Amino acid sequence: MKNYIPFGFLIVISIFLHSMSIDKMPMSAFAWAHADHYALAQGFLDNGFDFFHPKTFSLNPGLPPEKELANPQGITASDFPLLHYVVAIAFKLTGQVSPIVYRIIVLLWSLVCFFMLFKSILYFKGKIYAFLICSFVFLQPCYSFYQDNFHVCATAYNTFVLGLSYLLHYFNNNSYKKKFYLGIIFLTLAALMRFIQIIPIIAILCTFIVQSIRNRKFEIKILTCLISLFCVVSYFIYNQFLARKYGSVFMNAPDFVKNLHEVYFYMKQILLVYPRLVLPPAHFIVIIALIVLFFKQTTMDKLMKPLFLWMMLNAIGALLFTILMLENVSVHEYYSIDVWLPVITLLLIYLLFTIDLTTLKKSKVVLFISVTFLAGLFIASRSQYKRYDSVFSNVLNGGEDKIIQTFKDSKSYLDNMLSEDQKVLIICESGRNIPQVGWPRDVYRIGGNTFEYYNKIMDKKYDAIVTYNATFNEKLLKFHPEFLSSVDFVNSNGKVTIWKHKGMIN
Repeated sequence: MKNYIPFGFLIVISIFLHSMSIDKMPMSAFAWAHADHYALAQGFLDNGFDFFHPKTFSLNPGLPPEKELANPQGITASDFPLLHYVVAIAFKLTGQVSPIVYRIIVLLWSLVCFFMLFKSILYFKGKIYAFLICSFVFLQPCYSFYQDNFHVCATAYNTFVLGLSYLLHYFNNNSYKKKFYLGIIFLTLAALMRFIQIIPIIAILCTFIVQSIRNRKFEIKILTCLISLFCVVSYFIYNQFLARKYGSVFMNAPDFVKNLHEVYFYMKQILLVYPRLVLPPAHFIVIIALIVLFFKQTTMDKLMKPLFLWMMLNAIGALLFTILMLENVSVHEYYSIDVWLPVITLLLIYLLFTIDLTTLKKSKVVLFISVTFLAGLFIASRSQYKRYDSVFSNVLNGGEDKIIQTFKDSKSYLDNMLSEDQKVLIICESGRNIPQVGWPRDVYRIGGNTFEYYNKIMDKKYDAIVTYNATFNEKLLKFHPEFLSSVDFVNSNGKVTIWKHKGMIN
């Protein structure tokens, strides 16, 4: 039991880091994306837990279907919504549709997966190594923000970590064949939940292909990896079918850079942002120190190990994806968790499994770990504070938390004014599901990237149009002054206003 005290300390740290966020609605950076995932979980309560037809509250998703639907239900393409389904079950069992339920499940998912990784590393290298590796990830600013958040990226990565915890047994002792298959199962789940996680599966497949060529003997595990890829690609194809038929609130197609100027611009963004979020000073120093030790102690046989090959092929895959999807990787910080955190995790594990720290003075090792850990804790704490403190968070987001709160406060008013069977359009600048997180209801939306389709959406007739008062002038009338001439005022509670198309008031 004493060996697990360091992990208990990590649990305490996690509780501390997330004490400001555990009960918060989607807010801070990329609140619109978090709201989409929150709405997806709530959607299963509305559709009778139909897993293969996930839905949100947006009846006209940002990426529309090929053919316009006569009676849209909010169905959307989505990566394998396992997390959202589990959260929806928790909503049902507890009777609480609350952000705290969602966040606790995401955090527990993380802790369980990392406990298994801690346990595996403890078995091979001891509790100091296990603590160092797990705390390295826990204190990464980007990961700590998403560790209890609504976006699925951290949960998919955590599932990869769970698979990795089993694969470590196989890579250290090939007789652990059962653990290999368990590892591949969890890697498959991770890739189903977040398609980008297919990179580690392709990398491990290539690892066994290289081994087969080197040993001149067919590796049966190649078939296991191919079955895994088949499952992931099959669901991806089904997801594309959903996107074509129903549309999607989530990006479901690659967005490539168009010219060298864009390459330069987005690479500059990555170099400016990633060191702060992915490898801040404390983390960077740890990696550099371990790499220096590695090259001092390395031999050729260490470079031939399957774990090293898997790590390198993973890094190549991550680099290729970054180049192909440069805009998305640079603009959306959560791609760092999808693409580069698995690589960094594998690198850290490989370095600590390979180098011999006993050649160094124990006092120096303890001092180094203590200083870098405290520095990492300070950086992660400061990052969390800035993201969730009311003063700082308003700089990081577009006021999404205020929009959610406004519609939440206006729920009773809107429910009294508008019946369930009425066709409602909400015009609000942020996201596809931000207002509906506060007022859960299927509606049509003008907001986010649907503003460019303003005229097309407004040409259709709605029983009611709801606008957000706080930004009505600067966000709507400034760009579409014709709005007032096309509608009649119905009512307002001072926070939101209800309108109807000209001539529709009885």
